[in-house]
Amino acid sequence: MPLRVTAGLFRGRKLEEFKGRDIRPVTAVVREAFFNIVDVFGLTFLDLFAGTGVMGIEALSRGAEFVVFVDANLDAVKLIKSNLNRCKVSEDKYTILKMSVSDFLASPVRKKYDVVFFDPPFPVGMWYSELASCARVVNNDGIVVVKNHKTEYLPDKLGLLEKVDARKYGSSGLTFYRLIGQ
Repeated sequence: MPLRVTAGLFRGRKLEEFKGRDIRPVTAVVREAFFNIVDVFGLTFLDLFAGTGVMGIEALSRGAEFVVFVDANLDAVKLIKSNLNRCKVSEDKYTILKMSVSDFLASPVRKKYDVVFFDPPFPVGMWYSELASCARVVNNDGIVVVKNHKTEYLPDKLGLLEKVDARKYGSSGLTFYRLIGQ
């Protein structure tokens, strides 16, 4: 089934996917569930391990003010740009950074985001330090959401982040974190 934007301004637009790779974009069911829980209208959105860019594009489609896409893979960066062009997104609505998530989170904080979407391509536990570092880039009243496999248990607290919700959709899970005390 082709990858399409599920709602908003770009609803129904077909997006390109990686061909012949074991990289799977977030499913439509998970995307719809996420955006039914998190209203991104007028907010800033950080898409970490952005892959095809579908989450950030979906956020823009639903009225996000600005999206930053971060991915270390050059093919992913090119694909994100192509998908943004397919949707005719104005270049003042996004930035694409070709760098590792670790490097991005370790760099000096220039901006904080209302929503941080974290979709790591590796097994749970290998990225806890990066997830904990998301506390540096999320606004005080913002949210960090992790897409994980439904069988993966994520800690209740990780650095300055505290789990506030977890949901399952098919083989995927969404785990929601806020800054401790917020």
